[in-house]
Amino acid sequence: MKMSFAPALILFTGAFIIVASGCETNEQNKVAEAQQCLDRLSDSATAADAQPCLNFISGITSPSAYVIRCSVDFLAAGINPTQLIAAFQAMKTQSSAQQTATLMGALAESAVAPLTALQTAQATLNDCVSSETPSLIYLAGVSVTGTALVVGGGSATPATFIANCQATPASCSPDVIGSAAVTLASSYCTGSNVTSEVCITINSAVAAGGSTTAIGDALIASLH
Repeated sequence: MKMSFAPALILFTGAFIIVASGCETNEQNKVAEAQQCLDRLSDSATAADAQPCLNFISGITSPSAYVIRCSVDFLAAGINPTQLIAAFQAMKTQSSAQQTATLMGALAESAVAPLTALQTAQATLNDCVSSETPSLIYLAGVSVTGTALVVGGGSATPATFIANCQATPASCSPDVIGSAAVTLASSYCTGSNVTSEVCITINSAVAAGGSTTAIGDALIASLH
C-alpha cells in the first residue's frame, strides 16, 4: 500500500503543514497545492518528478514552504516513505545501545548531482531548519550524521562504519557531525525527547563541550 511522504512524516515525526481553506492567503493555498502534488508522487519518485511540486512554492520563503522543500530533498536523496518506515523498524529491532547508529545509518542520503552525498544531506538539513519544524530538523540532523558516518566509514553497515570512524575519526567529518548535534540538541532533544536513545547520545556529546569537531569526535566515540 502506497504511503505518501507527508503522512509518513506525520506518522514518525509529527510534522504537518497548513491545509488550504477559503479564508487563507494565496501563499498558503500555493503551499497546500504543493503538498497535494507531493502526496501524489510514487514511492520511487525522483527529484525531477518532484520539481513540479516545488514550482508551486517558487519564491515563497515561509516555514510551510520549507516543509515542502525539506520533504522533496529527502525524496531526491533516496529517503522515500518505504525507506523511512524501514529505518524506524530496523531501529526498533536493535538493543538500546545500538539504536542510534542503526537509525543514523539507515537514513544516510545518496548524492544528488552536482553535490556529494554529505553536501546533499547538509542542504536537506538547511531546508528543514528553515521549516522551523523540530521533528523535521531531527530527521535531517540524524540523516546528516548518518551520511557522514557511512561516507567516511566506507560502509552502510553500522558495525563497520562505527569501527572505521572510531579508528580514524577525522575521515568521518566530525565537524559536520558536531554541528548537526548542536542543532539537534537545541531544536529537538529537549523536554520529553531527552530520554530517547538518539537524544541521549546527542546531548551527551554536546555536553562534553568544546568545538563542533570535539563534539563530533565525542559522538563518534560513544557509538556502539
